[in-house]
Amino acid sequence: MSFKDSCITQLTPFSLTEESTRVPENNFPVYIGSGNTVMSVDSSGLQSLNHGVQHAFGCMPHAGDMYVVSHGMISDHIDPMNVLPYGYFTWNMDLEGIRVTPDNLVKTASNFTRKLFLDQGRVITKLLIGLTATVEFDLCMPLTQNCLILKLRVKGYDYENKPISPARTGRMSIKFHLLSREGKKLYDEVAFSDSGLTVSVRGLEDYQYTIKAESDTKADFHFADGSFSADFDIQAGDTEKEYTFLYDFVGKLGILDIPMLWEQNVALRREEYKQLASFEGLDQEEEFLYHNTQYLLMSGFDFSKGLPIGMPFYFPWCWKASTFWDSHFVMDGLMRVGGKKQADIFLKFLFDAMKPEEKPFSWMFNYKAVSTVADEHDIAPLVLCAHAMTAIKHYEYFRDHKMLKEIIYPIVKRVSEYAAAHLYSKEDGRWILSMPVSNDVVEDEAQEINQTFTTLWFLVIFKKLLAFQNILGLEQDSLLQDIVNNHRIEQDDCEYYHCKDQTAQTCKWASWIPFLCYPTEAMPFLDMGLFDKTREKYTYEDLYMEKQGSYQPWTEFMQANSDFRRGAVEEGFRLRQLGMSHVFGAGFFSEIGPRQQTCGLPPYISAHGTFLSSLVYQFIGTSIWNNEIQIFANMPKYYEDRCLKLTNIVCRAVKIVKAEITPGWTEVILESAGEQEKLQLCMKAPSAVSSERIKAEVNGCKVPFLYDREKHTVTLEITSTKRAEMTIHVY
Repeated sequence: MSFKDSCITQLTPFSLTEESTRVPENNFPVYIGSGNTVMSVDSSGLQSLNHGVQHAFGCMPHAGDMYVVSHGMISDHIDPMNVLPYGYFTWNMDLEGIRVTPDNLVKTASNFTRKLFLDQGRVITKLLIGLTATVEFDLCMPLTQNCLILKLRVKGYDYENKPISPARTGRMSIKFHLLSREGKKLYDEVAFSDSGLTVSVRGLEDYQYTIKAESDTKADFHFADGSFSADFDIQAGDTEKEYTFLYDFVGKLGILDIPMLWEQNVALRREEYKQLASFEGLDQEEEFLYHNTQYLLMSGFDFSKGLPIGMPFYFPWCWKASTFWDSHFVMDGLMRVGGKKQADIFLKFLFDAMKPEEKPFSWMFNYKAVSTVADEHDIAPLVLCAHAMTAIKHYEYFRDHKMLKEIIYPIVKRVSEYAAAHLYSKEDGRWILSMPVSNDVVEDEAQEINQTFTTLWFLVIFKKLLAFQNILGLEQDSLLQDIVNNHRIEQDDCEYYHCKDQTAQTCKWASWIPFLCYPTEAMPFLDMGLFDKTREKYTYEDLYMEKQGSYQPWTEFMQANSDFRRGAVEEGFRLRQLGMSHVFGAGFFSEIGPRQQTCGLPPYISAHGTFLSSLVYQFIGTSIWNNEIQIFANMPKYYEDRCLKLTNIVCRAVKIVKAEITPGWTEVILESAGEQEKLQLCMKAPSAVSSERIKAEVNGCKVPFLYDREKHTVTLEITSTKRAEMTIHVY
């Protein structure tokens, strides 16, 4: 597997190394972040070059400009009602006749090396300056904090390997520009003092924050022409010299806090990884992509302000820092790997953002719940489905009755009642989605009646609301019951239509029909034989790569998930591999490729979310409609001869503590993670030829089982308890 537009020479599950004899101009940046503040880092070690996304991906001017970005501020300083960056970092240096600036760095420097450490949230960039010295930038944004730790290391260089005596001396400047890349002020007022900068901004609301900078050098800190500069002396001799800086965007921390911050940061990050699922036995690239996706979500979002897909990893458009339907695909993937804590926070955000009257959610809205889409263009009710489905899947995965009562049910109820009242009507005795809808807000006019993807998603939500009402002992909604029982899905004898009077072949956009099993899980409303015909008629290549002339990793993973669910395992695996082939830079998925002129730039978090879901789906199969859990039962042939170990996967109120398979045995350890219930477990049998050679045990006791010789699976029933250790052996 190759990562496009990168120069990776070494990859481990939690790190990567990039190397080049030159300073690469088309290399993607990497990212460090604390969960609320993110910094892009280019090949200069800071942000001096502002390259990577723009040069490598062919995007619109200034899309992907590199800044330090916090998701807690919105203004019109760059673009109307968009994210307001803090600014960006550059550096220059004078060392014994060599002048290094952002303008000449590519020509002056060489021997580029960059290392990213996911479990530390740390990036180290090393450059050779002329034949004089090496400079190394070591950066970290400690998790949960709002600061940057910067360690600069300088060492003399002698190509004849002779001692450098006396040490070369020079002067260096690190500049933090409170400006846009075009030179616009990102502030309204700045007050400079010994304690740093007090910055005032008039944006969506009035903001005031402090930038405090400290160093163990005798740096001269000063503010002029919109830039906060630190000028200091350096030495480049035989012994490496280290210069430490702390930039705090709250103004409460100092350089003496760095040891504490570092220790806390590493502990928190490793604990986060520990709490989420792990996969052993995958290809090395796949393991890295999994951990990198976790890293991006951990570093870029705290979820209390929603899940703005385009922020904070690139700028400037960022969909105006909006949460919209894409968030479902991220949250579904995150919940599948055990991210309950993050999902709890996000659902609370949705609950607070939900409007009490009229449409519950706008297509796009910022962290203040302010719509960023004009009413006349808010014609895609998919967002209502997406947020309601996120709530539904939270309950189906975790079985949190308190969350159901206080958060989940109110969201699903509000969406259902609005949709039934405003979007549905009867035609020829059947309920249809009669309000014209669109696939996206980029269309000027909604024309599609009874769009299959959207109406099936609503039907699933209605059916689940009725189930929740039963669980909570509430009276069932008669109108929703009638819609569920008497609906119409557009179809003929050969295929499901995209919408009324429109097949997938004739629709303007590529049809969503192939994805109906994911994320809608619409199986109760589908004739699976007809769906299979439809799915086989409209291949991914036909609908996307040929019709639109592009690929979309997030839809490749989405369609793979749908195929895994319908049992087309090898086709799902093929599409999953196709998605993983579209990786850029340090493990980033794009929105659309091969190149695009929009802002769905790598890392496109929606694609990373569906990647997480597909990773789980190929090993663990579940449904929101029954209590069956499939463990390795529909595993792609690619993995059949491997020793695989999965841990910490939560589904159906059960935590899979460990699921391990080898050619000779399968072992599964389960723990109760919610309400106790009877479970049907379908597990892959290890290389057995007859049921007589199989022994199934639960907590050391033999249990009855069914053996499917054709599918090579063992099925047994248990009641979820505190702990159940199951083994299937061949003897």
